[in-house]
Amino acid sequence: VGARDGHRFAISSIAEFLVPCDGGGGDTLYRLDRVAVTDLETGRGSARTSLLERITTLFPPEILEREPGAKMWLRFGQCRQARLLDSDPWTGRQHATESVAGGVQSANRRWLGMAQADLALAELELGAPNGEALLREALQTLGSLQEDSGSDFVSLHAALALAENRENAGEVRAIVGMVLARNRDNAYFRLVGHLALSYLASAAGLYTEAEAEIRAALSLFMITAPMRLAALAQLCRVLLHQRRHQEARTVAEEALSALRARGDVSYQDLRVRLCAVEARRATGDLAAAKDELRHAMTILTARAERISDPLWRERYLEN
Repeated sequence: VGARDGHRFAISSIAEFLVPCDGGGGDTLYRLDRVAVTDLETGRGSARTSLLERITTLFPPEILEREPGAKMWLRFGQCRQARLLDSDPWTGRQHATESVAGGVQSANRRWLGMAQADLALAELELGAPNGEALLREALQTLGSLQEDSGSDFVSLHAALALAENRENAGEVRAIVGMVLARNRDNAYFRLVGHLALSYLASAAGLYTEAEAEIRAALSLFMITAPMRLAALAQLCRVLLHQRRHQEARTVAEEALSALRARGDVSYQDLRVRLCAVEARRATGDLAAAKDELRHAMTILTARAERISDPLWRERYLEN
């Protein structure tokens, strides 16, 4: 859910935990029995250790080698974290590559299709020239299987990536329509669907339609992160295209504030920052625009330096 003072926090269901007694005389048991936000360090130093330590020991290397399903799902989750929380597609690609290997070993086509899609999404963010082809291959695998909410989640995020290109309009509308038809009560799916349709409308220059779609998305989940940041960035971009500069500036500052609350890193955070740069420039605040642009360039350069492969680093920077 974000970071504060260098600590990352998560939502989890906690029944009870131990706290070491003062003086080293055993542990005290505390019962909670509710969902809570913690840094997962609760219980560190006790006989049970912390939740974070226990999660880590669930997947020792020998289990990952012996159980391809365990490898696939762990790396799949780590890819999601890298891409959607840390905005780090390079690390996401590394995890996704191992996830695909686990999917192949498992011979489970559903798992393989989901892993392939996440690998394609990571490579698209890195600027892979064949990223869309890889994504369609994964969608073809998933499309041959029985309907499933996990596959639908992946398909919608694939549509979101494809929607940046207006030539994919028919394909994107088909995916969104199919997924939403069988998930009518899933507000998250509806949010991502509206966001994808807004991207499509923007690509076609239909900014009134794009605004209607993105406002529909924002009305569904006002507090959902990290997708809400992507939605705010899209609304800012649409308003700028309509020359409603002051409104765009207000949205951009809201997005930056939400980004800071998440520890200054999130899905599509550079898109948020670039929208803020444009909105500040459009409203005549050139000094603030330059400050944010320098900050964005610093972040971009630091991320690029973590990419060990020179070809991928070049693609990422160009993208």
